[in-house]
Amino acid sequence: MTSFEDAREALRRTIRAVYPAAKPIEGWAGVETWGVPRPKHAVEKVTSGTYDPTRITIGIADRKSGPVVYFLDPGDYHALETHRALLTGAGFKLGRGCIMHTRKGPLPVDALETLFRRTKARDAAARPRAAKASGARISAAPSVDAYLAALPADQRAALERLRKQIRVAAPRAEESISYGMPAWRHEGPLVYIAAFRDHLSFFPGGTSALQTLKDEVKEFQTSKGTLRFTPARPLPAALVRRIVEMRVAENEARAARRKARTKKAVKKPARAPRKKPAKTAPRKAARRRS
Repeated sequence: MTSFEDAREALRRTIRAVYPAAKPIEGWAGVETWGVPRPKHAVEKVTSGTYDPTRITIGIADRKSGPVVYFLDPGDYHALETHRALLTGAGFKLGRGCIMHTRKGPLPVDALETLFRRTKARDAAARPRAAKASGARISAAPSVDAYLAALPADQRAALERLRKQIRVAAPRAEESISYGMPAWRHEGPLVYIAAFRDHLSFFPGGTSALQTLKDEVKEFQTSKGTLRFTPARPLPAALVRRIVEMRVAENEARAARRKARTKKAVKKPARAPRKKPAKTAPRKAARRRS
């Protein structure tokens, strides 16, 4: 495993070679961060999350496991998953928005350079007003119906089917737009769905359901808390029902525990202080008869 100083210098050279306009920016504590400006025509009007749509953010930090490279790409929220084969083949271990170098030897900057160049080429070829094609980032949609109406026909049909399956599995859940995506709530956030350029996503609102059903979801591309599919290969109705029912049970159990804690924390009303008996005037001593 390379030293952090060597890894940082190698990454700096690679960034400068691919992105001459990259500049150091303020990032997170302990992370050296660069901002890479994106072409104006590739920038979408509205994005959700913490990404800045006008730039790609690249950082590096020194961790116990080795150098960690951060790559936050607003043009593709799943950029690292999209290029998983490239990065894992070079010896990286992928995390959520980060690329960990855990093997001995220098930082595999060749794979990083390929990732950067692919991203740069994608942005250069992007069509103006790409937000209409991304679906999930049209956060101004006032309702789920409006959100779905803005999608291509195949994506709309696939998400309408998924919407009906969620309603069957959670008939009491409330439907709304949250974080720019169709969302359902039942005793708290339940599940989300979204459309992206090259895939659709189903967000179960946590990782427990996907971990429990890992054998059933292994045929689909997954990441932490996300299940991805396409209109040509939709999620099985039985799988959707199981996930939603598990999430309903989780939320109801959490709500019950919360209510129990609240009830236990409520103090019994204090008793009213006892009234002290009114003091009576001392009896005057009877005068002795002379």
